[in-house]
This record gives sequence, C-alpha cells and structure tokens, in this order.
Amino acid sequence: MHCDTRDGQSFIIEVQLADQPYFMERAIFYSARTISQKGQPGQWDYDVKPVFFLGLLNFDIRHLEPEKSDPERFTHKFSLREDETHEQMSRALRFAFMEVDRFNKTKDECETFEERFLFLMKNLPTFAEKPDLWDDPYFDDFMEQADFASMTWEQQEAYIASMKQKWDYDNSIAFAEQKGLAKGIEQGIEQGKKQGLEQGALEIAQRMLEEKFDLETIARISGLTAEQIKAL
Repeated sequence: MHCDTRDGQSFIIEVQLADQPYFMERAIFYSARTISQKGQPGQWDYDVKPVFFLGLLNFDIRHLEPEKSDPERFTHKFSLREDETHEQMSRALRFAFMEVDRFNKTKDECETFEERFLFLMKNLPTFAEKPDLWDDPYFDDFMEQADFASMTWEQQEAYIASMKQKWDYDNSIAFAEQKGLAKGIEQGIEQGKKQGLEQGALEIAQRMLEEKFDLETIARISGLTAEQIKAL
C-alpha cells in the first residue's frame, strides 16, 4: 500500500508472509523509485520529501546480524547515517521492519503502542469475537476495519447501506444545526443594531430554541443566563 500525505511525505506499507532473497534490497528499490518519481523534469531541486517503508513480516530477520540481536526487540529501524558517529545524513529514506510472527506477548503484557499493534497483527485471525481491548480509539477503529474486511461481499454491501443511512442522518443534523446557528446569529445581529445588544441576544436565543439547541450552547452563544433563556 502506498500512501501520500498532504505535505508530500510517502509511506510504503508491505505485508510479507515468507522470507526471500534480497528482501531488504527490494525495499530500498521501491523507496528509491518513489523518490525519483517525485521529481519534475526541469524542476528537480532535490528538496526530497521523506519516504518511509514499513514491512510487516511473518518471518525472522535476526539472521542479518545475530550477535547484535535482542530477543525482546521486534522492530528494526534503518536510516542513512555515518558509520562511526551515526550522524544522520538525510531523512529522505527511513525503513522499519516488524517481526510479527516472533511476537508472543499476551494482551496484558503489552504496554507500548508498538506492542499492542504487534499483538493485534499476530492474533487477529484467532479472535472468534471482538476482544476486550485497551482504552484507545485507534484500536477500536482497527477492529472495526478488521470486522468489515472479514465480511462477505453481500455483508459489506448491507453494512455500507446501513451506515449510509446513519451518515446521511448525522450530516442532516449537522447541517441543520449549522444553518440554524448561522441564521440565528445573523438575525440577532440585525436586531441588536436596532434594539440594543440585550434584545439582539434574546433574538439569538429565541432562534436557537426554535432550532432545538441545548441550554448550555444557547447561553454560550447568546451571553444570556439560564434564567433569561428559560423565560423565553
């Protein structure tokens, strides 16, 4: 999967199920090609926006340098650096490889975001139903997307249709609130010019009441007290 951010950064995300020769070199090739494709003929100024490569691996890459391996490290990060001082040469190319298959911690043992992410990637196929996860909206969305991906085509169509009704309803409510608020403020300003600020505030509150705004919102927008609003 290739993703581009609004500011020009690129992310290449790959799931690799089996080890293969020159996998690292292939990651470099794809990332370097992405950089070269960013240049415009005759306009190349070498202001390179970073390219990040993330490999989610179902195999062990510790064989690269076994003597430096840490059994508790499951993510390996690489960048362009000076060999001795480790000074960074450029942020243009960054690589991260996550050994999903080797991760064996339980849900309760996961403390960092990285560990929780690896836990879900490793155990997602084994869940018979949605597990009791951590209090984090990211992982709630993660599971919702996973549920959708596991549906049949017919189930996905039915889900989208049901969600479309909800989205249409939410959009209608939001538009009505926005329209009512703008209209109420506009009318309140006009009345305020003619009858003074207090009368204008009353007009704003009256319009917002008609549009079914809650008491707290009306008080915040109009500047009136709860008692004044209730009197309307």
